Amino acid sequence: MSEPAQGPPAPPENRALTSVLRGGAPRDSPETIEKLELALKVSVLIAPVARGSGEAQLDLMGTVDDQGDETLLAFADARALSLWSSEHAFVAVRAPDLCATVLDRGLKTLEIDVAGPVRLTLGADALRRCAEPDA
Repeated sequence: MSEPAQGPPAPPENRALTSVLRGGAPRDSPETIEKLELALKVSVLIAPVARGSGEAQLDLMGTVDDQGDETLLAFADARALSLWSSEHAFVAVRAPDLCATVLDRGLKTLEIDVAGPVRLTLGADALRRCAEPDA
């Protein structure tokens, strides 16, 4: 008997990250920032890619922010991705690796959950802290 066909892997859930993002705590409090950064270190984000991107080099999708700077997009879970678009292909990427990619490309920000339910913009300092290997 043959094995049933497997579809693409389910998108990550990132319960710790979504709990911090959607928890309603003040976003600028030191405690919330610490929880957010700890959650990011262990998260796997959903990054949209252009259809037809080969495995050797994925074309991560971005947008232009209000200041005219390019930023990459990522989503914490399938719900947040579906609020933005269900038409794009995506890959699962460890948050530290995605943050390092943003920095390697010379970009200033990473937008997480750009269409909600709670939008988060990671700036250069947060990107560096997330991309740093744990000591």
